[in-house]
Amino acid sequence: MNRKLLLVLSAITVIGASFTLSACNEKDDAQLSYTRSDDRTHYTVSCNDKTIKTAEIEANYNDLPVTHIADKAFSKCYNLSAVTIPDGVTNLGEYAFESCNLLSSVTLPESIEYIGKNAFAHSTKLKLVTMPASVTAMGDGVFYQCSSLQEITIPDGVSHISLYSFYHCSALASVELREGITDIDDFAFTACTSLKNLTLPVSIKTIGASAFNQCTALESITIPKGITEIKAAAFKNCKSLVTINYDGSVADWQLISKASNWDDTDSKYTIQCTDGAIVK
Repeated sequence: MNRKLLLVLSAITVIGASFTLSACNEKDDAQLSYTRSDDRTHYTVSCNDKTIKTAEIEANYNDLPVTHIADKAFSKCYNLSAVTIPDGVTNLGEYAFESCNLLSSVTLPESIEYIGKNAFAHSTKLKLVTMPASVTAMGDGVFYQCSSLQEITIPDGVSHISLYSFYHCSALASVELREGITDIDDFAFTACTSLKNLTLPVSIKTIGASAFNQCTALESITIPKGITEIKAAAFKNCKSLVTINYDGSVADWQLISKASNWDDTDSKYTIQCTDGAIVK
């Protein structure tokens, strides 16, 4: 009888274990899934349901932190209108929220360090993104064609504004670039047609090709003395440009390496230097 009792208890234990395992995996089969890293230190979240409307990402899963949002995690989730990203997430993957056409605002936690390539590209209703001081790097085209984005502050931990970062962000009217940024890459702000005024930080050294091309509302820009290069078509088609405020002398301005067509525009403007003006 003892042997029979042992077999019965064993069977009950197996059934109980199977039930527990099924319950733990149930969340993975729902809208969000969590994948453990090979070194078993953290989880990466992704989305299983492209019809998802709201998403609340767990801060911890199976007693480990959720630190990464996967590449293409919510890409083309056309119905996603709200997402909660917990503190502890450090990496936002490439194309993570690409073409989330109902997403209007995103608050990134203070733990975010890296925002991947095209993370919010084509999210045409996105108006506001709160970017914390913890961000140190952004991939190319992070806000590519986010045509409703109205304002942005780039924290001082970011040194490089990448290719196509704000390309065709036609509603972007307020840009604050903090000290520490050294270069603005090619096409970074092309066709930001609502941008009227901009002050570049003292740390800026290079303005890339077509960086402000087709910024048709741009009236004034302040450029620091430390700038060393302005590339081709940087200010092409800036039809409203009136003043370039330069924090150096006329002689300093002449020493800057400038492509022959850096200011390819029909606008009549003045370069206001510390010791005089150059009228174009």
